[in-house]
Amino acid sequence: MFRISILIALIITHISASYAFYVSENDMLSQEARGLLLLGSGVIDSDTSHFLSTRLMYDINADNWHVEYQQIWQQTFFANIDTYQTKADRLNISYSNDNVYLKAGRQAISLTTTFFFSPNDFFAPFTIQSLNRDFKQGVDALYAETPLGELSQLSAVWVNNRDEDIPASSILRFESVFSNISWMVLAGEIHQTSLPTQQVLGGSIQTDLGNLGIRAEGHVSTQNKKTSAEWVLGLEQRLSSDITLSGEWFNHGAAFPTPHLPYTGKQYLALALNCQFTPLLLGNFSIIKNINDQSQLGTAYINYSLSNESTLNVSILLPSGKTLSEFTTYPKLYALDYQIYF
Repeated sequence: MFRISILIALIITHISASYAFYVSENDMLSQEARGLLLLGSGVIDSDTSHFLSTRLMYDINADNWHVEYQQIWQQTFFANIDTYQTKADRLNISYSNDNVYLKAGRQAISLTTTFFFSPNDFFAPFTIQSLNRDFKQGVDALYAETPLGELSQLSAVWVNNRDEDIPASSILRFESVFSNISWMVLAGEIHQTSLPTQQVLGGSIQTDLGNLGIRAEGHVSTQNKKTSAEWVLGLEQRLSSDITLSGEWFNHGAAFPTPHLPYTGKQYLALALNCQFTPLLLGNFSIIKNINDQSQLGTAYINYSLSNESTLNVSILLPSGKTLSEFTTYPKLYALDYQIYF
């Protein structure tokens, strides 16, 4: 009860937002330090949970060089168990000019175009329960990119597996734009602990037909001479300036859990409604269904802007279906959190 009172007090008397608590600029060097405070409480099944998370973000720019550092401190109280962790979620250095962009170190790697299901996101993807996706988990990687004309580029990524006995995973990607169609092809090898090497070949496409957005991605993978196809087709229809309806159909060819696609079924459908109730109040409501076992997961995420740099968020996850079907193994969640940048 004491921790909930602290949360309410912070919301009522929240600090005036600032864009950074430290800024330094001169002709040769610029620095900026920001912070994010996240404080929340929730009920997971029948257990209460409270959490406090702080993220420090520090950036240095010098000519064509950039250094990024983000450290996380997190304290969680769940079912009378108190846990604490801290880690560097970003620690990298990058260099860019007109011909090349290079980044080395711990960074977020995203190769996906769709939202609910992301078969092309091989490295630390968001889980389907992740309603707040402001920060993607960092991985130790080397990223290189070079332009090939005005609307095309070639990129490569090597991701360290943190195991000396396992080689780094690697992906080569080519992206381009034709008319209003953005498309991409990729190929590479994924190495994971205790699993066979996975060769992948895939791509994605994005376009808009009036108010209808089309997003699709997928890949064909081979492991131990067994081949499977993972693909998603997503449609997004703007019903008005304040309401958008979207859906995704996911074909999980492997039909069993993998590290980056932890699903037990083969066919899934997701439907979502995004509503801008007022300029300050946003809502996202969705339902995700496993077509094979008929289990489903209902979600609601409501975001209220208290200032330019602070928000109040409500998260709800409600699984349903037959006993021991996929989504009934997920916990029920009701959570309230407050976040502020400083």
